[in-house]
Amino acid sequence: MKTQVGRLIVIEGPDGVGKTRIVHDLVNVLKTNSQHIVSLSFPGREPGTLGSLVYSLHHKLEAFGLNTITPAALQTLHIAAHLDTIETRIKPLLNQGTTVVLDRFWWSTLVYGTVAGIERSTLEHLIAAENSVWYPHIPKCLILLDRQSSLRPEPSRDWEKLKAAYARLAKEEQTSFPVHRVCNDGEPTETLDNICQILAEDLAN
Repeated sequence: MKTQVGRLIVIEGPDGVGKTRIVHDLVNVLKTNSQHIVSLSFPGREPGTLGSLVYSLHHKLEAFGLNTITPAALQTLHIAAHLDTIETRIKPLLNQGTTVVLDRFWWSTLVYGTVAGIERSTLEHLIAAENSVWYPHIPKCLILLDRQSSLRPEPSRDWEKLKAAYARLAKEEQTSFPVHRVCNDGEPTETLDNICQILAEDLAN
């Protein structure tokens, strides 16, 4: 008997919107109904992975002996980490019937790259390479978290620009797969309940 392909659930939004907490809590809820649930993130922080290396380089450039890196080069490294994780972790899990809850998608590359001033055409070429590797998998559901203010003590100065860019992208992509904007201004349990209700409807189809 052929194993049913797993489902890809994506949680997106700018840094400080509360993704990490929601992903953790969502996975715990989903595991009560199934043991075949795994959470991963882009670019990733698992030791010994390209994603972890790119994450460290992004946040501690000087530790690698670099003084600067262009936004386009940085997003190219992120895409490389995505490709590696898709091929080595995500697709094998999905093909085994495991549900993957993914913290970030290629949306972050486009949003953060756009806000950083990278040409749209450059970003689209990078994303096209990633989408060619994703094929034939697409998200069963993408949750875009939103809130009025960042949860981080020192929010990004581009917070409002990032939120606006995500909102525009959500409108552009809503015909590709189910996209839902969920407010995270209240208690995390309220947000989680809203997401679980959305998933119950989307995963039933």
